[in-house]
Amino acid sequence: MSTYNVARAKHATLVLNVVDTINFSVPFAYIRVTNRSGLGAIWARADGTNPGVLADDSYLIDNNESKDIAVADVSSTHVKLVCGAAANYSAEGV
Repeated sequence: MSTYNVARAKHATLVLNVVDTINFSVPFAYIRVTNRSGLGAIWARADGTNPGVLADDSYLIDNNESKDIAVADVSSTHVKLVCGAAANYSAEGV
């Protein structure tokens, strides 16, 4: 598991089946996750729970797609991402 602390945005590469946690120091109501790689889908959650590949209740961000994910607690803005293949992503507060 990798953890990143940022103000507004993180751009990185997910490793197969390893959860990335991105903590934002600025509060946001939504986090926009963009799958930039086209190699595989990304699953995301912003409620403190780890997402799983093909898991229920996780947001699916397909190849070359963006999705705005509602943050469960704006005072603790974060998003967790996982993929079934290496995938380049951007996570940005909106």
